[in-house]
Amino acid sequence: MARAADLARANAARIDMVELRADFLDGGELPHLRRFPDMIGTPPILTIRRAAEGGRFRGGEPARRRLIAAAAGGYRYVDLESDVDRSFDEAVPAGVRVIRSLHDTGGVPQPLGRIVRELPRSPAEIAKAAVTPRIGREMVDVIEAARGLGAAGAGRERIVLGMGRFGVPTRILAAHLGNYLTFCSLAARSAAPGHLDPDAMVDLYRFRSIHAGTRVLGVVGTPLSHSRSPQLHNPALAAAAIDAVYVPIELDDLAELDRLARLLPLDGCSVTIPHKSRAARMSDAGETVRRVGACNTLVRTPNGWRGENTDVRGFLAPLRRMVPAPRRAAVVGAGGAARAVAFALRSLGTELLILNRTAERARALALEHGAMAARLDASGLARVPAYSELIVQTTSMGLPDNPGDPLAAYAFRGHEVVYDLVYGEGLTPILQRAREAGCAVIDGRQMLAEQAYEQFRLFTGREFPESARTPPAAPPAATA
Repeated sequence: MARAADLARANAARIDMVELRADFLDGGELPHLRRFPDMIGTPPILTIRRAAEGGRFRGGEPARRRLIAAAAGGYRYVDLESDVDRSFDEAVPAGVRVIRSLHDTGGVPQPLGRIVRELPRSPAEIAKAAVTPRIGREMVDVIEAARGLGAAGAGRERIVLGMGRFGVPTRILAAHLGNYLTFCSLAARSAAPGHLDPDAMVDLYRFRSIHAGTRVLGVVGTPLSHSRSPQLHNPALAAAAIDAVYVPIELDDLAELDRLARLLPLDGCSVTIPHKSRAARMSDAGETVRRVGACNTLVRTPNGWRGENTDVRGFLAPLRRMVPAPRRAAVVGAGGAARAVAFALRSLGTELLILNRTAERARALALEHGAMAARLDASGLARVPAYSELIVQTTSMGLPDNPGDPLAAYAFRGHEVVYDLVYGEGLTPILQRAREAGCAVIDGRQMLAEQAYEQFRLFTGREFPESARTPPAAPPAATA
């Protein structure tokens, strides 16, 4: 408890309440739970979560209830599950508000809206449903259920949120869902799947300034754990004093985007793997999107989505700072990002070799751009030296969810410029290997920043603030 109190005081500027997850404590401290409220200067919530709801308390239900009854009087709130006997409610002292909770770690129960309405046993109770969307559609179901509950107020206070990676928007957009509060925890001591840390909530997403009318922007795709787009767009929105927030929206089916836009003031989205081709087909495509066949930017209009592509400009900007237009280049991959790269390089007059694990997709993309095609195997790699002035990696390999090097069997000679659209905290495996061989490398973070500058203009009608721009990376020394 002393460590928990230290952490609460250290984060006091970021938080409004502290939930003591007493089920994490050593058993010897449990008899002394009443001491904790006096150790912090923040309103406390007492929670002793059972293992069935994702907690760690295994002492049996009678023992848990005895602990709650003995300690509740020192707390502002106490979390009690929906199946706790009504007779036990009398053990909660007057003045302590009950958060009546339902936790589902396996999915999203239906009808969620009705379930939430029926949770409170009195007007003073706060209904809480923490559920686990497993796909994007279920995340939208959670938002739809929360929005359907109407405006929050006295006797109608609730907390409706999704746990896990698909539930992240429900935590950030608490005001849009009418939620009484949202939860966060330190990254190194996460108390539940999908928690963001207090610094991210308050500083990056500006949680305290979000209200029901705050416009929503986001990045749409899956997986999104690697995405740094929120770290680019949110500081820019803050610098420009725009009442909007940019959030990660994990969707495995882009068809759910229309339903989400009917529920939220969603103005636009960055589009990433694997939806760029689908986004081109579902939008009123701009000229570049029509020519490329891939869309990385959707802007909401009165008539639906307008599709744009800022990948082309974003890809070329760091390349132009570094080298003259390449005469020949090899492109690894044949997805939406590869389509933008192929279009950009052909606009420079570059001859291309398209490599892909599925030869048919490589041939289809090559045919559109008058390029050569090969399967990503030993025979295809044997053709790379003739196109090795620039090598561009466009597949998802190298992401945390898909580690590896798609050109592991290719030996760099040191003269190549190697450009990986994937990015992480450091160099990806392919860039690390290329640099060690003496190659000049271009990290995907440079392209990310450049394409985001144009996206910001499309989303807001304003230029990306200079104060929020990422300085261009100094080009690594190239070798002859």
